[in-house]
Amino acid sequence: MSTKNQITYRNGWKYQLVKSTEQLLTFASGKDIVTEYVHFYKTGLLWLREGYAWDGPSVSTIGDYTNMRGSVMHDAIYQLMRLGLLHSKYRDMADREFRSMCRKDGICSSRADMYFDDVHLFGGLYAIRQVEVIYTSPRLITDEGVK
Repeated sequence: MSTKNQITYRNGWKYQLVKSTEQLLTFASGKDIVTEYVHFYKTGLLWLREGYAWDGPSVSTIGDYTNMRGSVMHDAIYQLMRLGLLHSKYRDMADREFRSMCRKDGICSSRADMYFDDVHLFGGLYAIRQVEVIYTSPRLITDEGVK
């Protein structure tokens, strides 16, 4: 089988922005951080480019209109931490920003607090640098084995 018919992809995303968006956060890193899809300016402005993909609310949350804005902003900040571009000391601020956005978008305070507790307790695993895994399909089978 030729590699010409293979696809190469990443796993882990459920949602993708149809239009670019921006949000002025209540915290800033003190430096401009620019990636292909995420710009986080020293003013606290977070800009996400059309096409940005994220996995949506996680842990005990159900994705709906009350938490999608918070989840995309939260995931973008965590992504910057995973890439080593933003220090993990901003994790608590990102978690609090997520709760605040959820409240502004209509979640009751008890549910927002539960979401905050979840991301605060378990989010540390997603803020550390990770090795990116790239998949191919179909896998190549040769005389030397599966590639």
